[in-house]
Amino acid sequence: MASVKVSSYNVRGFKAPAKRGQICRLLYKHKAEILLLQETHFRKGHIPRLGHMNYNQWFHSISQDSASRGVSIALHRRLPS
Repeated sequence: MASVKVSSYNVRGFKAPAKRGQICRLLYKHKAEILLLQETHFRKGHIPRLGHMNYNQWFHSISQDSASRGVSIALHRRLPS
């Protein structure tokens, strides 16, 4: 049976490019196939492009009325579709 590595981070806001860069470095270091991000603070219509060459599928849940919530899930390209 194959194993899947899952990483979860409370990012406490993920809108700043510098913070996104930090997370990308952690992704490379930990080599997770599934990434779970809490407290992304994205608002409807204001989700930055989160292009990381190894994570080709991103899913976001945002609050309609508050930027203080939100989660994102990223799936690594080596996972079967």
